[in-house]
Amino acid sequence: MAKHALLSALDLNSQMFKLVIKDISNGESLQSPGNNMNSINWICGHITYMRTKMFRQLNKPFELDKAYESYYASGTHPSPSKSEDLEDIVELYHSSSKELSEELQSSISAGNLSEEAASAINNYLIHEAYHIGQVGLLRRYLGKEGAR
Repeated sequence: MAKHALLSALDLNSQMFKLVIKDISNGESLQSPGNNMNSINWICGHITYMRTKMFRQLNKPFELDKAYESYYASGTHPSPSKSEDLEDIVELYHSSSKELSEELQSSISAGNLSEEAASAINNYLIHEAYHIGQVGLLRRYLGKEGAR
């Protein structure tokens, strides 16, 4: 695996996230298009929570408030009463992007990123891209323009 491609994928996800989340209010982020469907808030909280797993692959701590796990881990369900403010989630996502990029670059440069860890990070980035695409679709559901 071309490990430097992970940095490009991380950067692309970060840029796309910024575009799809633009002009979404916290109230809008809590709306769900139907029963048993994820809200923008849940999706954004989920991908931010999942970054703990990428950091773990780099043997670096990335601590989140325990609420993130109970609200946004796989298998949880969106609930307006069990959510963080979208602005806080977005800020945490962006700060984790910078830190994750630095840690990933450092691990690649030092030659201590195993193929197993690189493959796991690649899978997490694909998972994240999938969810970012969902946010893009939910923008349209909210009557917003597509991401540009």
